[in-house]
Amino acid sequence: MAAGSYLSLENRHRTAFGRQPCRVLLVDCASPFDHEQCSVLCQALGNFFAVACNLGGPNRLPLFSLYVVHKCYECLLPFIHVKGSLPRVQHCLAELRMFASHGDCVMSDRVDELRTAIQHSMTQFRQHLPLLKQTMGLKKCSLEVTVMSWHAQQSGVKSLEVTLKQLDLENLKKLQVLHTKSPNDSMNLDNDQMSPEFTSSPLDIDSNEGDELLSFIDFQPLECTTSMLEGFFKAWLHDFETDWEHLHLIFPPLSSRSAQGKRITLKCDMQETMLSPTLLPGTSNFSLSIMGSSTVKRIPPITGKTSSLPLVPIHRLRVVKILQADGLCESVLFGLPLVVKPTSCWKLEWEDLESNRQFFHALCHTLQERQQFLLASYETISAVQRKACPVQAYFVLLPSPALTLLIKAVVSAELLLPCQQPIYAEDPTPDALRDMQGALDQLEVMKTYNPLQVKSLLDRHLQEAFGKLPLCNIPTSRLSKRQQQSISFQETGRTGQLHTATVPPMLLAQTQGTPTKCQRKALKVHEGHHSATGATQDNMKEI
Repeated sequence: MAAGSYLSLENRHRTAFGRQPCRVLLVDCASPFDHEQCSVLCQALGNFFAVACNLGGPNRLPLFSLYVVHKCYECLLPFIHVKGSLPRVQHCLAELRMFASHGDCVMSDRVDELRTAIQHSMTQFRQHLPLLKQTMGLKKCSLEVTVMSWHAQQSGVKSLEVTLKQLDLENLKKLQVLHTKSPNDSMNLDNDQMSPEFTSSPLDIDSNEGDELLSFIDFQPLECTTSMLEGFFKAWLHDFETDWEHLHLIFPPLSSRSAQGKRITLKCDMQETMLSPTLLPGTSNFSLSIMGSSTVKRIPPITGKTSSLPLVPIHRLRVVKILQADGLCESVLFGLPLVVKPTSCWKLEWEDLESNRQFFHALCHTLQERQQFLLASYETISAVQRKACPVQAYFVLLPSPALTLLIKAVVSAELLLPCQQPIYAEDPTPDALRDMQGALDQLEVMKTYNPLQVKSLLDRHLQEAFGKLPLCNIPTSRLSKRQQQSISFQETGRTGQLHTATVPPMLLAQTQGTPTKCQRKALKVHEGHHSATGATQDNMKEI
């Protein structure tokens, strides 16, 4: 990529979550779907929608609908807006538990009802399209249909292919078939040992048309556990928009003669590994703070008047487990780190302070010697619903050679998003490897990261934005061309002019009582330099 190929001003921003598909879940109730499988599915759906229905920020899941297929298909939940619809989802899951015993239907009837359910969901989605485009402002409204089946048959594949041939695929993004198995079953993913439903089969239609239809069908085996199903559903919360790249990684120009000033700019996408706790209610204490909340005021017991000081809770963390130092990934930590040290509270006795310091020192020494971390939980009560169960936030405490611990928040299962990337086994091409190594050689190597040597220019920005610092005091190398031209124009217009003070001198403050000897001497000098002696004498009389 040539040097200087940056985005223009109007193309430096992008939209996010503008192509989120609507979702339809079809649950196949044919055998071996039983009460145990149904309970696992309902628990995973309940946990997922408890987060999705209360999640703030952009609309990650616009519409959702749920069907069950047994002797006849039934729509348990028509298309609903997910945000704020947790009671309706819970009522739907309560009805879903009643279909665990409908596993005696005939295969031909089930396939026909499955095909009819897909057609009905597509029809219902087209009816919601006009209102969906007006209210949510999505760039393109598409639909993804997910079929969950515990039974694999060759006829199921052919029926789905025939169904897609009869449907209008304009708004259909993907038809996903999940073959769920219990944890006791073997999960062999080789094609030669998989069920025929998950392998491509010869079609009775044209080859070109068959390849096009197969691009809409995605077969995926999945273990029927709560954690695996939750991970599959949480993948729906990722950003599916691919209109723009998310990140530009710019390297210095290459210095070789063959490169001729070529600059490498990598265009990348970013993916979330967890949901931000600030987007969910009841998670205010997922990150510790020494400032507290400014909305809570302290009322002293004597005066009864409200104080302006914030009411900061005394945090109580309960140590629950020990972690090995090499068993913690940086991707599960979030929030601002805080340093924990022995207290210096003056209200404690000297013996208590010394004993506390000794125990703290022993803890840091032992953890550092064993290369271990502490995992602690913090129980909090949600401010939205006091009757709800307390929320447990988790923190990791890391030892240091000094008498301190570093504490950081660690993600829990409810906030974790699936982010599994395949390992790329192929080697890079020789040309790309040569150019990238040349770009890296232009950079300075730091043995250690010293924050004092890395300036963000935040102080300069605050002075310019909120202070009275003129642009002429700023080094011209840090200014844009327009600012440099503005400075040169101002200097040209001021040539030959005297710079006078723009702030008048401060008035002398009047003192109470008899003036001192120094004050009387200063007043006499002041009278000698001014002709208005009458006004000065009046001031003396007032003093």
